[in-house]
Amino acid sequence: MMSESDSFEKRRKSIRLPEYNYASPGAYFVTLCTHQSCNFFGEIAGGKILLNEAGEMVKRWWLKIPDKFPTIQLDTYILMPNHLHGIIKILESNNQPKRVGADPCVRPEEKLAKNQFTSIDATLPDIVKWFKTMSTNEFIRGIKLGKWDHFNKHLWQRSYYDHVIRKLSNISEVREYIENNPLRWVVKKKVK
Repeated sequence: MMSESDSFEKRRKSIRLPEYNYASPGAYFVTLCTHQSCNFFGEIAGGKILLNEAGEMVKRWWLKIPDKFPTIQLDTYILMPNHLHGIIKILESNNQPKRVGADPCVRPEEKLAKNQFTSIDATLPDIVKWFKTMSTNEFIRGIKLGKWDHFNKHLWQRSYYDHVIRKLSNISEVREYIENNPLRWVVKKKVK
């Protein structure tokens, strides 16, 4: 007999590209949303994000990603009241096989030095999981200290959205989308 959790897992479809290696060097546009779209991290005023203390904490953890994963470089990002958009670049390292074919959207100067070796090559899911875990743990500590409101079961939604940026020419469009996100927030609120 199939348990309820087995049934859920069978119905749940992955939003990842099938057969794609998410440790491959390249640029990835990711969106992480809070559970139930709760506005934990600040507010938008005058088309700009005003992060609260919890938002500043989440931003710090985002910026620590390259410290944990030396093959990672962060590009444009924005933390909104209830979600985060960012570009994560996975750089080539000595551990990875040489790529052929598609442009990895990483310029030669962004590659690790030839003599730099790291055993911490990570996949995109590893990076997102670490970030969510670290920011959630600190958020929980803040709740215990009475600094922040409680969340319902989870701080972040279980999954996340990603888009493999396949061409260098597309990365500027993604950057523009990220940078203009606070302006779109204001427009969305006026429409409702």
